[in-house]
Parts: sequence; structure tokens; C-alpha cells
Amino acid sequence: MFRAFVIMAPVEALFSMAAFPVVLFGGGWVRGEPWDGGVVLTASGAAFAAVVLGQLATAFACRSATSELAALALFLYVPPVAAALGQAPPPVPGLVVALSAIPGVLLADWLHKRLRQRPEQTS
Repeated sequence: MFRAFVIMAPVEALFSMAAFPVVLFGGGWVRGEPWDGGVVLTASGAAFAAVVLGQLATAFACRSATSELAALALFLYVPPVAAALGQAPPPVPGLVVALSAIPGVLLADWLHKRLRQRPEQTS
């Protein structure tokens, strides 16, 4: 539980929070200007994808079986479902950041495991 909530979850949150502005700025938004509704939907989709992909990486690291990819596809690529959730499929830059959550979470888990290992005692 410690690994999932203290080590991997903050990394997942970091990628999720990074995906949103990457898509906003990539879509031409300028600070202080009103948001374009379509860009906000795709930014939301990118942030959501990062959360789901980060959860997938956490589940893999903890060896749990998941079906997150199917749910992600349903939530983002089936128009009535995406509209009900206020999201849209992310553009390529947002998807790149979201997909980066997978190695980011796995790297954080790997580093945590390495740092927790005790040095072997030699006699």
C-alpha cells in the first residue's frame, strides 16, 4: 500500500497534471485568454488517459490483473460515453505525456525498491 500511494501515485499525478497544460498550450491557448471548449475536452482526455495508464502501470508493478485499457478506450473513443464524461480523445502531444506515465510510474517503483534494499552483509 505504501508503494502504491506514496511512491507511484504522486508520479501518476505529475503526469496527469502535465498532460493537461501540454494539450492546452499545444492547442494555442494563451494565459489570460478564454479556453476553447474543444481543446479543454482533449486536455481532459489526456489527463484522464495519464491517470488510467498510471493505474495500469501500478497494477502491473503490483501484479494485479486489469482491464484499464478497454475502459480507457470506452471512456475516450466512444462518443456518447466521452461526451457524458466531458472528455475527448487527446491529441498526439497529450497522448505522449499520458503514455509517459507508464514508464514514469514503473521507474518510481523500481527506484523505491532499490532504495529500500539493504546492503548485503559479507562475512
